[in-house]
Amino acid sequence: MYLSEHDFSISAYEVACSLLDGHPMDQRKQTLAEYDFGPLQAMILCVQHGVCTARVTAVQQSEKYFASLSKVLKDDIALLEAERAMLDQNWDHWSLIETFSRLATWTCTIGAMLLTKDPTSTYMAPYQLREVPLPLGEDLWRARSATQWAAISSCTKLHYDTNLSPVAEALLQGKPIPDNLSSFALISLVGWALTYICTQERVTMPIGPGDCFHGDFRAKMERVLRGWEIHTRRRLKTDRAIYRLNDSLFTDCFSLLASSYYHLYLGNELRALKEKAAREDPLLSGTNVSKDLPAFPCIPSAHKAILYAANSWLVRAKQGMGHLNDTGSINYGGHYLMTAYESALILSWWITISDGPDPQHYGGEYATAVKSISEILSEAFIEVGDQGIECGNTTARALSPLLFTQQCMSNSVYPFCRILEHRIGCFSKYIKLHNSGWKP
Repeated sequence: MYLSEHDFSISAYEVACSLLDGHPMDQRKQTLAEYDFGPLQAMILCVQHGVCTARVTAVQQSEKYFASLSKVLKDDIALLEAERAMLDQNWDHWSLIETFSRLATWTCTIGAMLLTKDPTSTYMAPYQLREVPLPLGEDLWRARSATQWAAISSCTKLHYDTNLSPVAEALLQGKPIPDNLSSFALISLVGWALTYICTQERVTMPIGPGDCFHGDFRAKMERVLRGWEIHTRRRLKTDRAIYRLNDSLFTDCFSLLASSYYHLYLGNELRALKEKAAREDPLLSGTNVSKDLPAFPCIPSAHKAILYAANSWLVRAKQGMGHLNDTGSINYGGHYLMTAYESALILSWWITISDGPDPQHYGGEYATAVKSISEILSEAFIEVGDQGIECGNTTARALSPLLFTQQCMSNSVYPFCRILEHRIGCFSKYIKLHNSGWKP
């Protein structure tokens, strides 16, 4: 899939699924040294393939495998604990622990992708997987010999007490987290945060309309995201060697962070926008399209999500759609364009509803935030205008984030982008009808 060899990737995926379906997952081993990681590694690749594909059956299969994988890892945590109890770890012991750790914590990222791709999905990793150690740095992982590993590990703290759970708890309480966390650990933490937010969102869905988060939950998650941002901002300032080509895990964290803000502040609204985008014909609902967009939520800090979406779009606009088209988005993780899709829906909605009578969320304490959003969008309109996208009137400006994002996806190596492109087209029709004041 990564090389756009989609036919081959589908064939390999189907063969792997056949082998996995005939392979017993309950290993019942006495020690981690006896553990067969091969089937679990194949399974998580199949899950990731399903997340990134456009085929409905593969997406459904990925959710099934995700549940199976999570259960096996949860059941075998005791083996991991026995291995960690050995204080004098050698390369063999460490590699077993690290492999288990990476499989378990990657479920945070995969789970977040599943939950944001499918607004009705409820698959998430069991909470017991928070008791695994956070993955260590790539220099240790890529060591080619026991000697090389020993030299690196002599100045590195190995797997003793850095579980995901206490680090996540520190973020929840607004406390600092260790400075030496690896990029894999950071993406696991922000994946956990997004999964946590989306899980709460799903739990409250049956209750009906209204704010899906009580104040205490939102305040806790604000502390988590703010603490994570402070940590990464400090790291960016002190380690200027980090950039996309040599630390892609680190830069891929930020698309998950953006989605976290969107779902924390605009969860109900984003779900409604996605439902409209998935509707083939906006007229089928039989409602007054000119009044059918969700209202802006009356909650503190909701403008943060708009501000983050605007900043994200401006960054992509400055990079240029040609950059993403030329590279096929191969330098970015699978969630990058899903976040771009969410940003485009949010900004198109914001620009549309902001053109009406002066609403409550425009003045007073929100005036500064609204002004900042307006300034960022004005700069983005200039950037995309230079790339051939019309921004001359309200409807054109509301469509511009959609059209820009749609063109960025046109050559993507990820097949699910074909679905997102189509949905952007459907939502664009909806915005045109809305702005024309169409009524049934």
